[in-house]
Amino acid sequence: MTAVEIAGIGLHPFGRFEGKTVTEMGVAAVRQALADAGVDRRGFQAAFCGTAYSGVAAGHRVLDAIGATGGPIVDVEAGCASGGAALMMAAGAIAAGQYDTALVFGMEKMPKGIIRSSFFAPWQEEAGLAATPAYFALRAQRLMRESGVTRNHLADVVVKNRANGVHNPDARVARRVRAAAPLDAVLAERRRRCRRTARRARLRKGRAPGGGRPAVAPSGERAERGHADVGPGRRRRTRGDHARRAGCLRRGRLGAVGPRRGRVPGHRRGARAAVV
Repeated sequence: MTAVEIAGIGLHPFGRFEGKTVTEMGVAAVRQALADAGVDRRGFQAAFCGTAYSGVAAGHRVLDAIGATGGPIVDVEAGCASGGAALMMAAGAIAAGQYDTALVFGMEKMPKGIIRSSFFAPWQEEAGLAATPAYFALRAQRLMRESGVTRNHLADVVVKNRANGVHNPDARVARRVRAAAPLDAVLAERRRRCRRTARRARLRKGRAPGGGRPAVAPSGERAERGHADVGPGRRRRTRGDHARRAGCLRRGRLGAVGPRRGRVPGHRRGARAAVV
């Protein structure tokens, strides 16, 4: 199997951008990735777009906007895993020798209010058990009961994520939990500012709907060398690594994106957080 490497990366900031379409934000991320890889709009042989709410032929509209029509483009819908699924398909095609280079990008502009999805039955939406705070609060309660996770653990995640976001210019929320005791601040949110949205769930523990557009340009070793591997990497792995399990069924290994030791050429701090 051909080794697969990341030749370039790009990222549009995450957040609410009412004045931009999802296509415009996708174009921005794609152009960054191509520039980082040092190729033009004809520098890839196939494209894979991961999206769930962007409509029919969403990826085609992005390529049309940059004048890169005429090549194969696949739109991949796998819910929250759409971007990862698109990258997996591109890496698999390159590893199998079908392509030498490919463009992968994911884009989404989440709607306001309750997230509608045909995944949930009508009765679930009527009962508030679709993708709502109540639904995730019930899952949190079950996790706490079965695994021993406490509300302090959940609050720790909020504090950690907010602290990391300060150093990421493209983060959805880039503000620390400002308090002498951040953990206590999350647990004791005042109702007038951060009211409890559901039992065991508070506003800061929920995910704020928004949009963001990462893009990467993977390539085979015949096309580029010295970039980040699309493989198991050198980080700690878990027994539940789905990519490793799938890779055991055939010769060679194909896993999650993991950077090699050292700096990736053209690497941007904000983009790394989205790609890795």
